[in-house]
Amino acid sequence: ALDPPETQAVGISPAEDTLVLSTIHSAKGCEWRSVHLLHAADGNIPSDMALSEPGGLDEERRIFYVALTRGEEAVFITGAGMRRRFGAAEPAVASRFVREIAKYGGNIDHLVPTPVAGALRRTVADEQKPSRS
Repeated sequence: ALDPPETQAVGISPAEDTLVLSTIHSAKGCEWRSVHLLHAADGNIPSDMALSEPGGLDEERRIFYVALTRGEEAVFITGAGMRRRFGAAEPAVASRFVREIAKYGGNIDHLVPTPVAGALRRTVADEQKPSRS
């Protein structure tokens, strides 16, 4: 487990160029110049475990919001094309929360790399097309 960001190793003083690794939960109340949210995929954020609990999706959305609001100047969201689940490789799906930002017209170009932003816009556009039944 990661220690909360306010704890420090003995003999090391904080500096402007210090790298801080933190969980989203322990980042509440903290701010950094830039924040990198790693592997933002369904199953991670929101977590599969949280989705099985009442109110879990709303709590995960709140936690995602906390992560996005910790960066003073920049927030970067990354994902992967594949993930391991129970030892088997499977395609990773971008977090539904990132897709929601795009779906409701939010500019995601500054949040994710350009190819990912383009792919998310295409996914959202496909989801909004009327189905031919």
